[in-house]
Amino acid sequence: MEAMATMIKLTQALLKPQRFLKVMSFACVSALCLTVAAPQQSAYASGGDGISYNLFQPETYVPKVDIASYAAGNVGVVPTTYWRIYQMLAYRAFTGNPLSKAEVELLNINGWLVNNSKKTPHFSYEKDEGLNTWLEARQKVKGGAAIKTIGIDASAGNYSSYENCPADAFNRAAQTLKERAKSATEAQLKLWLDGQDAVFKNCDSKRTWETNKVEGDTKITLIAPPELPANAEAWLVHDRQYQLAAAHFYAEKFDEARRQFTVIAANNASPWQPFGAHLAARCLVRKATLYYSPNDASKGDQAALRAKQVALLSQARAELLPLAKTYPPAQQLLGFVDGQLRPVARINELGALLASSKIDAASLQQITDYVFLLTKVGNNEITASKDPMTSWIGLMQAANGGEENRDSLAAAKSSSLEVARKNWQADKTKAVWLLAIFANANAGNITAEERKAVVSIAESSPLYQPLNYELAKLLIAEKKLNDADEIVTRVLAKQKSSMIKSTRNRWLGLKVSTAKTQAEFFAALPREHADVEMPPPIPNEGLKTATLLDQDYTDRLYHDFSNADLLGLLDAPNFPSSDKNKALKEV
Repeated sequence: MEAMATMIKLTQALLKPQRFLKVMSFACVSALCLTVAAPQQSAYASGGDGISYNLFQPETYVPKVDIASYAAGNVGVVPTTYWRIYQMLAYRAFTGNPLSKAEVELLNINGWLVNNSKKTPHFSYEKDEGLNTWLEARQKVKGGAAIKTIGIDASAGNYSSYENCPADAFNRAAQTLKERAKSATEAQLKLWLDGQDAVFKNCDSKRTWETNKVEGDTKITLIAPPELPANAEAWLVHDRQYQLAAAHFYAEKFDEARRQFTVIAANNASPWQPFGAHLAARCLVRKATLYYSPNDASKGDQAALRAKQVALLSQARAELLPLAKTYPPAQQLLGFVDGQLRPVARINELGALLASSKIDAASLQQITDYVFLLTKVGNNEITASKDPMTSWIGLMQAANGGEENRDSLAAAKSSSLEVARKNWQADKTKAVWLLAIFANANAGNITAEERKAVVSIAESSPLYQPLNYELAKLLIAEKKLNDADEIVTRVLAKQKSSMIKSTRNRWLGLKVSTAKTQAEFFAALPREHADVEMPPPIPNEGLKTATLLDQDYTDRLYHDFSNADLLGLLDAPNFPSSDKNKALKEV
């Protein structure tokens, strides 16, 4: 209690501008320096819901304002807690494949997501941009009556849902309506519109959510496009055939939808013929993933379910392979199928491609698939990957863990250290493996050769900062404080001005632990908020004023200073006398 009261008084004094203490008996600093700078606590945390944000050094992401600089090679420190998209960007920079500003803008990274549009993710409960495009196009047609908002999600059973009608479906319908309006009569357009309205009424498949999808499910009623007059124009007939097949698809009548799409694929007179084969294969994919997921034991034998799923996906893959050569949507669907059938192989393929290729429109889905698939396999499979980037990401993340799995974390780090060390020994010109070594090493694990290799890293290398940072952390853990301080002081002196804020704050956090004088200690305390675009605070719980100091200084004062040392601080000549007197009464 005494130390806590004193810490509070010190906090009050230190938070006042121009009142940093000038004297201190640095007998206490030797104790202070023995503790590795712990992850900084959040300057803003929501009350009791487990969500916290560190405004000084975000633990899972790079602040948006710094992503372009980070991806271009100004990586700085790479925490093992970073989401994988940021690990991927770091690996590219480390291996000579940084991203240009234009490539970063194309990726438009938002948290852990890669998204090339301004729309919010579909799980945000906001309207889909494609749906809005369709509704706007529809209302422009003369005679088109108003229509209520269309639901786009359908139940997948077990209280879950999936996006039944994606944005592409609405965008294609809007474009088709625009094309037909160029030559069709008002009566013809109304017939077409009635048919398309019926199609989209199937998007929101109503059913009891807790009922699982099963083969032969007939609980969903098909809403079919109205029949056409006997003398309808050929283009209307072809469009209704396509509309009817799509209605069956959205109503989850996949076998009949597939039959109709196959007929369309064989009809050279239909404007929809080029899409038929792809959509017929898509029926197999949707049926396989919706009806035969082996993740629900209530559906029966999981092995049998997986066997049916694999059979359907394999047939879809065989049909998609020839289409994918010239038709991008088929290529994209093939990638999804491969992710379902052979996730590890697909991860390796995507990793090898994304490690060095130019980022273009096609890369957006590839990166999304890659990051998603990494969540579907165990980290042991990732670290053992034949693809270097994938293995490196796994090795970096193996060093991350929590208190609840201390034993498994220690084992993961030990095994990852061996893999990283083996990879570096195989090619010592690839210093990226050194970073994985240091990330998984504990005090005393690093060899003299590995330390020497870090010292030889050029200051111009994007690996210079992260490697020296990890080395300094290990030296602190080994109580080699002078050696650690030499690294911290050198890096800050040479590169502090060019560091992104979150990296600079992390280096200053080390300096708090290695400072040799009280002047150095207090000079390392002031910080700048790194994340200027953090989520808005919860009402009445937000940060009302910018904080100049992170919490690491109070951690050090409370945990590492004795009461006598704290009293020594209070005895400093410039400590405000009013605060001093109050503090002395409580100590």
